[in-house]
Amino acid sequence: MKMKNILFLSSLLISQIFYSQEIVGNTDFNPVDRIAIKNVIDAYGVYWDTNQLDKWLSIFTDDAIDSRIIDNKESISKIKANSKMYQKRMEYFVKNKMQRRHMMANTLFLSQTNSLVDVEQYMMLITTNSNSNTEIVTPIFYKFRFEKNDGIWKINFRQINLDKKLDLPIK
Repeated sequence: MKMKNILFLSSLLISQIFYSQEIVGNTDFNPVDRIAIKNVIDAYGVYWDTNQLDKWLSIFTDDAIDSRIIDNKESISKIKANSKMYQKRMEYFVKNKMQRRHMMANTLFLSQTNSLVDVEQYMMLITTNSNSNTEIVTPIFYKFRFEKNDGIWKINFRQINLDKKLDLPIK
C-alpha cells in the first residue's frame, strides 16, 4: 500500500473520530455542517406547515426510512413511498381549515461524522382550527439520521414518537 493511501485512510479515520459528538459539550465538530442540519430540521416543519410536499420530500434521501412508534408498536416504511398519504393529509388540513405549526425545540446532536449525523429533536405540534382556536395537538420526540451526499445533508431516517394520539391518525 502506498504511503499516500495510508495517509488518506489515517486522515479519514481521524476525521471520523474528530467529528464524533458522543460527549455533550465537545467542540470537535464541523459547525458549518451543524448549521446546515439545523436548517434541514427547520425546513422540515416549514415545508410541511405550508403544504409544500415536493420541497418537504426533497429533504429526504430517496431511500429514507419512516419509523413511527404508536401504542408502543413500531411501523416502518419508506418516506417517499408514502407521498400520496402525505398529500391527502395536507389536503385534509387545508379543506378543514387546520393550520399546522411544528414548533421545534431542543435539538441534541448525538453523533456527527463527515457524512452521518444522529439527532434527537423535541417538537410541539399545534393547530389553529378555522382561523380561531389554537390547540396543542401533541408533543413529539423525533429521532433523525442525516446523510451527506455531494455536499448536501438530507434526512435518511425519521422516527416519530408521539406523546399522545394525533387528531388525524396516520394511516
